[in-house]
Amino acid sequence: MAPRLLNFVRKQSNDEQLAKDVVQETMLKVWTKAHLYDKSKGAGLTWIYSIARNAKFDILRRLKHQNDWIQGDDLWPVLEEPRDDEKLPREFEALVSEELRRLIETLPTAQAQVVDLVYLKGSSQQEVADVLGVPLGTVKSRLRLALTKMKEALNG
Repeated sequence: MAPRLLNFVRKQSNDEQLAKDVVQETMLKVWTKAHLYDKSKGAGLTWIYSIARNAKFDILRRLKHQNDWIQGDDLWPVLEEPRDDEKLPREFEALVSEELRRLIETLPTAQAQVVDLVYLKGSSQQEVADVLGVPLGTVKSRLRLALTKMKEALNG
């Protein structure tokens, strides 16, 4: 059954890894939800293909959501690399730091404070939450909003 399903999904998506993920997800759901199958409602093969179709949409939704998430590395990846004078001359490092400070200054105070603590001072998000006396979810939200604004400023 899995090879037929894999060929079916390959034809729809043209993405080998996505097809394999859909088949794996489908087979897992078929195994765990087999007791829900009702043969009076349709053929077993139709039921399996419906599960595959829904699994594909679930995976695509998940991938889209992951692509929308902005990471700090998207904004300043050179600051994460080990120091190499050939790759990152000191003059360039100063310019990046200056640009980063300028971007942080444009943020609302609460967001700027979180970015400063996490990315410039190296605190964990939980440590920032403890220091500021706010929930961890608030820190994450402020950080996400700040990174989005900073990315828009860089692109804009």
